[in-house]
Amino acid sequence: MASFDLGTETVDMCDADRVVLTSYFTLSGKPVRLEVKHTRLTWRGEGQTEDCHVDWDDVITAYLGGVSRGPGVKARVGVAPEEDRFTLHYIEHQKINILRHKHVTFIGQTGHLKEWLDIVADKVGRGRPKRLLTIVNPVGGKKTGVSLYETIVEPLFVLAGIDAQHIYTERFRHAEEVAKTFDFTSVDGLVVSGGDGLMQEVLQGLIPRYNKDLNLDDPDAQLKPLPVALGALPTGTANGISVASYGSRDVETGVLRIIQAEVVRSLVWKTRELQVDGEYLPARTPVKDIRSKKDQGGSVSPDGWVKFSGLYTCVHGRLGGFHKVEGRSKLQFDQEGQSMNLFLWRRTGRLAFFKWIIGFIKLRADTLDAECIEDRYVQAYRFRVGGLEGGGERVSCSETGPDGAESDYLVIDGEVRHMTSNGLEIRIHRHLAEFFGTTFDDWSY
Repeated sequence: MASFDLGTETVDMCDADRVVLTSYFTLSGKPVRLEVKHTRLTWRGEGQTEDCHVDWDDVITAYLGGVSRGPGVKARVGVAPEEDRFTLHYIEHQKINILRHKHVTFIGQTGHLKEWLDIVADKVGRGRPKRLLTIVNPVGGKKTGVSLYETIVEPLFVLAGIDAQHIYTERFRHAEEVAKTFDFTSVDGLVVSGGDGLMQEVLQGLIPRYNKDLNLDDPDAQLKPLPVALGALPTGTANGISVASYGSRDVETGVLRIIQAEVVRSLVWKTRELQVDGEYLPARTPVKDIRSKKDQGGSVSPDGWVKFSGLYTCVHGRLGGFHKVEGRSKLQFDQEGQSMNLFLWRRTGRLAFFKWIIGFIKLRADTLDAECIEDRYVQAYRFRVGGLEGGGERVSCSETGPDGAESDYLVIDGEVRHMTSNGLEIRIHRHLAEFFGTTFDDWSY
């Protein structure tokens, strides 16, 4: 093997562990040997017995020079003019599903750095988004949407070489208006920085826009996949979509996952007990689900629908197929979108309802055992308040809307929608939209 004194040597790559390029640099005043391999970048300093390494998927960027001094992400992305060094920005995996942006600066010999930067540029960024639109709710959650975007989100996008546009919402349903009119051919993805309600607004604009030739009231309608990938950053009150995508409610983690491109008002309402008649289509039960496999009553139609009927205060649908796994205190999530939970609430106090909601947000497994709910594991459900078509007296839970028509309330993640019918059908439409995210077998937070 040749000498490595601040020079470089290229080696033919025969396998994943074979060195492709190697050099000596100085890191924190100590000499280190830096190596390029097929799957990762490694370095080892004097006295170290193990390599430090960064997989190529976790490399954000590298550039000639150092970093500006000062705290915060903005300072770390600044470029100092030194030409005898290059800075590597990468993603560090910390505790379960938490990612952090880190950087390291290697000091070498002027004129010997271009080959390193070219290799990093060749290895990194393939398939990653280059242009993104971010819709930011400035008043969501703790009203920190703007500060989080400006101090964490935007600097990391810029560091990764992403042309980051943003729109701050100014009014109710502003995000829906953007979704209906923005030219998404100009971007590689749409990122929603807010809660689940803001994502619902976006979907309320996107789905009708790209399905104009379909009757969206027809439950058998085959919705067309959306032409833009979606990302969710958890800066709102309810951040279930972010948790489902990244396994975390951490904003920096969400941004870094997108860069990698692994492409409560109802609580304070007065409860009323209403007659509800409906049907649900059972979903495939996850193999590891330890709940009872017995159906909880109701006749089964020839096409597989199971009827249910009773007095309930709430019909509560949860997309995600949360289920219990033996030996775990947290609920698990069906990330493939095969199923959803249907919770039928019997009369209970608002305090008990609130405690259940908090428990479910924390994904406590015992929430599925609450005495006040009936839990169904479904792929579709439909119901009418006050009796099905042709039978039963209507029990009204409505008010007169702005247009004079009687209107029921439908609450979607805190967003209130008006209905002009006392019936509703919910179905899962798989593969409708792609999300920036990651896959994981076991996660908690």
